[in-house]
Amino acid sequence: MTNRTERIDPEQVAQRAKHLFVEKGLTCSEACLLSAAEALGIESPLLSEIAIAFGGGMGRQGDVCGALSGCIMAISLVASRKASDYAERKKLAMTTAGQFYQKFANRCGSVRCADICGVNLADPESAAQMNEKVRDERCAPAVAEAARLLSDEINQLDDAPSA
Repeated sequence: MTNRTERIDPEQVAQRAKHLFVEKGLTCSEACLLSAAEALGIESPLLSEIAIAFGGGMGRQGDVCGALSGCIMAISLVASRKASDYAERKKLAMTTAGQFYQKFANRCGSVRCADICGVNLADPESAAQMNEKVRDERCAPAVAEAARLLSDEINQLDDAPSA
């Protein structure tokens, strides 16, 4: 359990997530989780491996946006560093994740990948439309916004007393 004293720069984390997504070709879930983990000083090759299949709305099914999923994973990591007791960690993670879910939905207009990107990724013909233009114009802004919102949540958690 670690208490951080420095605040995370939401714009820096957002730009890093966008870079990982657009330039490095990571999934939206990987990009959000890894950008947050980097800002928190957490390193593990497992993070990318854990998050990879959440891209495209859970294995390209167009369901819950991978950026949202990656951020929720990051919230769990923060909660694990914030509270030593499991019940407190669980309460903190669940409450914060629920609040984040609502903020993401309000900001991005939906939590569903298919709604955000406008492509049915489960259909091979439609999925072919998921080109750089869609990634750049629809997905990348959602990735950046998710990372920005996540940074704000992390900063708020850091400001709260530890359990």
